[in-house]
Amino acid sequence: MKSSLALSLLALLSLTGCNALNTQPATESHIEGQWSLQQFYLQGSLVELGERTRLQIMAEDEHSGRLSGNAGCNGFFGAYRVDNGKFSTGPIGATMMACPDDLMTQEQQFLKALEQLTSFSYDGQTLKLQDESGQVKILMAPE
Repeated sequence: MKSSLALSLLALLSLTGCNALNTQPATESHIEGQWSLQQFYLQGSLVELGERTRLQIMAEDEHSGRLSGNAGCNGFFGAYRVDNGKFSTGPIGATMMACPDDLMTQEQQFLKALEQLTSFSYDGQTLKLQDESGQVKILMAPE
């Protein structure tokens, strides 16, 4: 009897452990780090941005911190706040280097999208930043 109970408990623990490896709930700690842009969506369409687009998120405490990066041409910076999967930024500032017009337009759209994000999720490989309708706007991968 004891051995069958022990085997049942061992089987339950191993199944729980496997499941825990496959899913990661979005927590504030998952958002901190260095990220490179994978995809950016504007009005439901995929927008190509330069390979230099990066985002760094640095926590100052468990619910807020600073973000910075490169939007393709110019550097940007600002503050963020997270709480229970909700994400918000303060105003985003940026340097003002001269770049080709099309790159500047895309960059401005990316920075505007950052300010409109309201939630995030993390699946262990991709950070998904969503707007208030739940649409994924930005997909980032860890560097």
